[in-house]
Amino acid sequence: WSDEFVFTINTCVGIFDGQSSVQATIYPNPGEGLFTLELTGNDVVQLQVINAIGEVIYKKSDVKVDGHLTTDINLNGFAEGVYFLKIDGNTLHEFQKIVITR
Repeated sequence: WSDEFVFTINTCVGIFDGQSSVQATIYPNPGEGLFTLELTGNDVVQLQVINAIGEVIYKKSDVKVDGHLTTDINLNGFAEGVYFLKIDGNTLHEFQKIVITR
């Protein structure tokens, strides 16, 4: 058994609801392991990549988004499969699915 994890998945229909001052885009997705994350807005966020069994395999804290930020997420050492990118900030709380294919 593992610790309990709580996942919140918000459904989006493509219309900005005004709740967040940060927008996130990750590409290429699916990808071979090297992903680019673009964040637009103003916030300080924490990035985590979580595997299928709930383990945090990548973490980057105190990422300051001041207008526009582009950062790489290198998951080359991990197996093919589905992972989840968790972005947590003052105004942004989001999960995005990341797929590694080779």
